[in-house]
Amino acid sequence: MSYLDESLAPGETVVARFALHWTAKGRLIWVRSIGEAVRDAKGKIIRIQGAFQDITVFKQAEAEREKLIKELQDALAEVRTLREFLPICSYCKKVRDDQDYWTQIENYILEHTSTKFSHSICPECYEQKILPDLEEMKRRSAEAKEREASPASSTKVD
Repeated sequence: MSYLDESLAPGETVVARFALHWTAKGRLIWVRSIGEAVRDAKGKIIRIQGAFQDITVFKQAEAEREKLIKELQDALAEVRTLREFLPICSYCKKVRDDQDYWTQIENYILEHTSTKFSHSICPECYEQKILPDLEEMKRRSAEAKEREASPASSTKVD
């Protein structure tokens, strides 16, 4: 224990954290050891006495906190990416990327964030785009049915 004699001052407490396979079932646990050196009359360390404390739950919470911090940092990076100036076409809504290629806005967002899309039709577009198309299809279908139902006009040749 001569290396400890040189590194520990008399009365100094030793605190260390380390992982051990100490459970009877061989489970890896984190422990915190607290101890102090016991010295003989000459001041030489003859043993270390102390205690171990299971801090596995604390270490798991610490790891979870680090994971959440990483997720928050990633989310913040996504928000910053989306806050930047984004060149978009006024007509087709394509976005120009860093290589001067024009791509659909959905593709741009998919490539730069973890956002997923589900497509739908807003009420305004339904009224202005879909409904007129449906009405036109109904009209054409009705005209086709009329043509089929009416006898072909016969023309007399003299």
